[in-house]
Amino acid sequence: MPYRKLNVLLLATVFMTITKIHAQTVKDADGNEYPVVKIGSQVWMAENLRSTKFNDGTPITYIKGENNWAALHGELNRPAYSWYNDDSKSYKDLHGALYNWWAVKTNKLCPTGWHVPTDEEWSILVNFLGGDTIAGAKLKSTSKADWLDPNTGATNETGFNAKGTGYHSFLGSYIYKGAVSYFWTSTEYDLHNSYFRLLYNDYANVLRSFLYNTSGFCVRCIQD
Repeated sequence: MPYRKLNVLLLATVFMTITKIHAQTVKDADGNEYPVVKIGSQVWMAENLRSTKFNDGTPITYIKGENNWAALHGELNRPAYSWYNDDSKSYKDLHGALYNWWAVKTNKLCPTGWHVPTDEEWSILVNFLGGDTIAGAKLKSTSKADWLDPNTGATNETGFNAKGTGYHSFLGSYIYKGAVSYFWTSTEYDLHNSYFRLLYNDYANVLRSFLYNTSGFCVRCIQD
């Protein structure tokens, strides 16, 4: 087989592996339904989690107001969530909930059979997509409504459909909607901080770092 034709076939195979979407959905404890996407060997939700209950039916504490959220910073192991700008009508379905890491630590946040991905599982995803300098572009939504200009490199070829959700600072402020999207991992850095992944509107890369557990970030669940 000619070299060029072989390369085309190989590229097509990789593309199909990246974009294969299962004809299935998954429901959380509230009954919210999420599309599912397969990327390499992993199966991910294609939307941010928006459950207000753990998978055993226990309600997650809702914290309303910037000052109330900031007051959580001195507390250890108190699971909580919020909606961006305390506005569930505008942001629940669009962006999902913003959870602190203590909600992640319970291991009950995702639907049964799913879990919050570890730092290593996020690394597997990023490496499969070509590394942290270009993977973000393949994960970001291409809609102008989801990110501020410029939405650098965005192709959403994975179907992951990440949006610029902003985040809830541990100081209480809701900030950077349209500019960033933070995703918790389930991997702890130390007693007060845990690892996350970050996408930007003006970069194609994925940043790996850690921040206070009392920050409010998005969650994507991955299948067990």
